[in-house]
Amino acid sequence: MKEVYVPPPKTKPAPTASTSATPSTPQVRAARKPLPVVRTERDRRVCGHEDDFKILDGEKLEYGTRRREKWRKKLCVSCVAERTRIEMSAAAERRKERQGAFRLPDGAEFSACYDGVAAQWTGTLRVGETAFKDTCRGVLRLCNELGRAWRKSTKAEETPRA
Repeated sequence: MKEVYVPPPKTKPAPTASTSATPSTPQVRAARKPLPVVRTERDRRVCGHEDDFKILDGEKLEYGTRRREKWRKKLCVSCVAERTRIEMSAAAERRKERQGAFRLPDGAEFSACYDGVAAQWTGTLRVGETAFKDTCRGVLRLCNELGRAWRKSTKAEETPRA
């Protein structure tokens, strides 16, 4: 008869004075104290603005030069703030354009037909007397494109002409 190895059951170590029976918060390693700043030097950032570069006490020359090179490749604080403001306003504009939730008026008709040879959908949106036609690869995109076309036409009608 063959002997089969059976591993011993896993047991948890008994709680001691240093470890309690209840789960504790993970221990965080103490943070190193930052090196004190000896002096600052004016240097140019990648954006062209001058800024103060901090020379640290006890820092090895090799690390200081690498840190300075990395510091030079970054934008200054005011340029970062300006870039963030521009990106946020551009994102807000894109969100305004992309607000896809809209309702068609009562009585609007949508029809779609798939062409397997061309691998695309052809659709028509009829709102009252006007009809909008488009072709797209996806039916959802077709719906959105036709809706955008209808919204553009209604916005054009709403704008007063001087």
